[in-house]
Amino acid sequence: MHGDSVIRKFQILAIDPAETVRCKDAISLLHLIRSHSGLWKDPKPSELSRSITDGEITLTVSDVNDSSNGGAHPNEELGIAFVIDLAGPFADIEGMREPLLELIKSQGFKPLYVLKDEVSEDIACQLYPKLYQIENMLRGYLIRFMATRIGPQWWEVTASTELALKANTRRKNETVFGKHIENSAYLIDVGELGEIVYRYSSGFRTREDIITRISNLEESVDAIKTLKQELKSNYQKLFKESFADKKFKEKWESFERLRNKIAHGNLFTADDLKTGEELAADISEIILTANKEASELILSVEEREAIQEQVVSQSAPSENLSAEGFLEALDEQQAAFGGRPDGFVGLKRFMNYLGSKGFSRESCQKALDRLQEMGAIEVHQVPNPKEKDRSTAAVRRPSF
Repeated sequence: MHGDSVIRKFQILAIDPAETVRCKDAISLLHLIRSHSGLWKDPKPSELSRSITDGEITLTVSDVNDSSNGGAHPNEELGIAFVIDLAGPFADIEGMREPLLELIKSQGFKPLYVLKDEVSEDIACQLYPKLYQIENMLRGYLIRFMATRIGPQWWEVTASTELALKANTRRKNETVFGKHIENSAYLIDVGELGEIVYRYSSGFRTREDIITRISNLEESVDAIKTLKQELKSNYQKLFKESFADKKFKEKWESFERLRNKIAHGNLFTADDLKTGEELAADISEIILTANKEASELILSVEEREAIQEQVVSQSAPSENLSAEGFLEALDEQQAAFGGRPDGFVGLKRFMNYLGSKGFSRESCQKALDRLQEMGAIEVHQVPNPKEKDRSTAAVRRPSF
């Protein structure tokens, strides 16, 4: 698109309220701009039209306060003020904008405003579809990975209190599809979306597992190296090799800056366009490769539970949970799951659920211990629905 001959426009408003600049009329400013040899190849100025033509490029200077030249009625507060219009093909005027602004500023005009920049508009329109596509590629990857490998309630497990609150407050932004789907991952910012990849990519192992393996470890360098390698879970290995090793974080942060510039209507250069196209290609390849590798990943039950435990601990909850609050949450979960055939409230999942609500793990554990001592709740073993030869801990109100 940017290689065609369609005319783009760039318009500047230059003001000098103190009237200290040397160029006090449009013609003198026109000749000043013409004298900048770095801007032109074969310039042809016209004092009559207050313009410069150079091939397909045209620059015009208008005095804002010159009513005889189509300007507005004089405004004393403006002082000296001009509108400079630059027009031409993208490839010709893209590189003229910054040195033109620099030249005008060097004469003492302040403030300077950009009234129109169709070059930046062109770049933003080319970049946005690519950035939109990449952003939602990552969303799709994370939702599929988390929902199928961590569990359907992955958002409750992985979202910090801050993220959950942000998603809840933005639900009114999606009134059509939001009635039918779980769309929390579409309601957070692009930077937070990236953090789900590189913030939660540490190893996930339970403390008990590590202690047991260290206790039985042979005291040798090779044994230690082997242990360090084995402690890297399949989950960590996937995210490290698919994302961290390919400098995903640096690329995603650069992508976020460009995306925010578009969202806020900022100005762009040809370098931004080149960078954006390269980032889109690189990140797209990273996600496509990660998606292929994720399809071959096998997570054990222990790894899934360890991931949930570790993610909850990283969400930095701050509230203390009372015994009464514990029982209210238990009754809520019991109503949701206990009524199903063979339904139960898993202890580990329930504790992670409390953590996702912003309660500290320590206060949750204290409430659990206290209520057990009082006989208000009981922890019991039930068949593990995923591994029939194993059992798992569940929590319930006792039946008398």
